[in-house]
Amino acid sequence: MSFWAKFFGKKKKKEKSKYLPENEIPNDLSFVKKFTIKGGRFLFCENNNETSFNFNEILVENNWNLNEVFCFDNDIKKKLNVNILKDEFSPKNFKTCIIKCEFLISNTGLILVCDKQIKHFKLKELPNTLIILSQTNQFSKDVSEAMSLLKNKYENTIPTNITTINIYNYLEKENNMSLDKNNSKNIYLLHQDYN
Repeated sequence: MSFWAKFFGKKKKKEKSKYLPENEIPNDLSFVKKFTIKGGRFLFCENNNETSFNFNEILVENNWNLNEVFCFDNDIKKKLNVNILKDEFSPKNFKTCIIKCEFLISNTGLILVCDKQIKHFKLKELPNTLIILSQTNQFSKDVSEAMSLLKNKYENTIPTNITTINIYNYLEKENNMSLDKNNSKNIYLLHQDYN
């Protein structure tokens, strides 16, 4: 051992205790990673103007016009100038639907919705591409936590038609022909940073 090592002492590497919990990835980063790996398109928006800009870019990218887009929500109609679905029209007659969500599930990259977003429609009745609006306060660790939060959010009347939306992954479809495209969707997620 050298003179300086004897004099100052050799530093030992600290070993991590096996009893300490693993460092967890924050819910937002975990969700984004799993969502994008599955093929979802995550667009972070700082404000309403950026949300509108990204929405219009999605329309341009897909060669859609506003008549090919619908929503179920008056707030979305005002914010993005989108038509609300009328009873005489079928959702399948449109190229896409823009909805809000309840929660973003971090451990799977799935999106939880209910009748507040999709009314009485099943996922397979909606267009193959969805544009979903989300906020920072909507991340949950897993489905169990999301369901608890949902129950607390709607104490008096628990929503119906609760489901998770999976992302349609072209690579998985090529490798596994038994995947049902109707239960998975192409998703653009416009995530705005406000509570």
